Amino acid sequence: MTRRLTITILGVVVATLVLTGLGTLLLTRLDSRSTTAADLRSQSEGSAAMLQAAGRVIDSSLQRNGVAPADRPTPRVRLAAVRRALDLEDMDVLVFDAAGTLDTSLGDPYPGRVELDAAEIAALRAGRTVSGSAGRVVWAATAFGPLNSEGRIAGEGTIAAVLLTREPQNQASGAWRWFVLAATASVVVALLATLSLSRRLTRPLRAATAATTQIAGGDLAARVPETPDHGGDELGELSRSINAMAGALERSRVLEQQFLLSVSHDLRTPLTSIRGYAEAIADGTAGDGTAAAEIILSEARRLDRLVRDLLDLARLEARQFSLHPTLVDLGALVAGVADSFRPDLDGTGVTLSVALPSTTVRCDADPDRLAQVVGNLTENALKYANEQVRLVVGGDPAHPTIEVVDDGPGIPAADVPHVFERLYQAQARPRRKETGSGLGLAIVRELVTAMGGTVEISSTEGDGTRMVVGMPGVVSPDERERADLAHG
Repeated sequence: MTRRLTITILGVVVATLVLTGLGTLLLTRLDSRSTTAADLRSQSEGSAAMLQAAGRVIDSSLQRNGVAPADRPTPRVRLAAVRRALDLEDMDVLVFDAAGTLDTSLGDPYPGRVELDAAEIAALRAGRTVSGSAGRVVWAATAFGPLNSEGRIAGEGTIAAVLLTREPQNQASGAWRWFVLAATASVVVALLATLSLSRRLTRPLRAATAATTQIAGGDLAARVPETPDHGGDELGELSRSINAMAGALERSRVLEQQFLLSVSHDLRTPLTSIRGYAEAIADGTAGDGTAAAEIILSEARRLDRLVRDLLDLARLEARQFSLHPTLVDLGALVAGVADSFRPDLDGTGVTLSVALPSTTVRCDADPDRLAQVVGNLTENALKYANEQVRLVVGGDPAHPTIEVVDDGPGIPAADVPHVFERLYQAQARPRRKETGSGLGLAIVRELVTAMGGTVEISSTEGDGTRMVVGMPGVVSPDERERADLAHG
């Protein structure tokens, strides 16, 4: 990547310099031609004026001296004399007859590749100065007045014009070597900057590659160094994302190990109890066989609950479970779940109360799955409660809610974001012996999400915990509009 980046940036720099140099050269040449043409136009007009004035002076002098017209010098001779007198040897005087044909017997031939067309000769007759270019030569021409006493050079419609030619000087020629020197220095600076930039850009990428290779190899403690100079750019974001991923994987591995240990313990304990009482019954040393059988049955149910929770969680995460939604009376459902827990609360010192609204609150959900949600939340609250747990059905027809509130020790702030993770174990320990699988809250989140609801938690350490399940309501359009207005 470093090589490609270096070649790309250097290519851009060189291309920019070449385009800049060629553009500057072209614009300089165009400007030089334009400037030369303007100078030649001005000079040709001045030269024409001088020739016209000199011709009049010569004619006036010959007339005063009494020289007869027949004896006077020809226009060509007089033009040659004027040019020598005014040091205009680099100037050409063109004479055109009435048909626009160049008359070389009276004037000069076209110099080099210069040649005026009919439109330019017509412009000269109209008294305008014309200019143009022929190859690398720039020219300008201006007509001037009569040179003889008859008001013309020779013949009706004949005109004379001053033609100046010059090859423009390239103003950039002297600076061209300086431009090459500056361009070379620019390429060197660009090369050094590119090497520095490419190393700076690829260093975190190489570090990210090394870290991800370590992570793929099983070293989940590997991290990408986060440098301050990449704190707010895409490379810094990449480093943070990789580190966050590695942290999540590392935490998942730890939680998975804890989960396996917990499940192994939860499986081993009832199996040990079942085997012990079964052997006692078989040996005839159990004493009260009925009591032993009840213990075996209780432990078997505990194993069944654990296996069912594991299967439910696996199906939920794989989206291989089915829901059977119907219209559910939340008040009746919550009251039924609470009644199923009350026989187990005798002697615990914990009360379970239910608060229902004055009107029926319904939602569209699978009643068995929703009862499982309320049961898991209630069971979790009863483990930690000091004296009471409250189940509250609230909200409105459009936004029904179920709240499970306990007065337990609360949840530390560090644990709150993770309580619904399937492998997470909070720092707080339950007050009563845990008889569930430890997967209840993870199952709650998956079930509620699948039914289109939400589950939230708010807890203050030392002041209890509140779990709130929000379900989509079933209301008429009028009721929904009133509910939306009530919620702002």
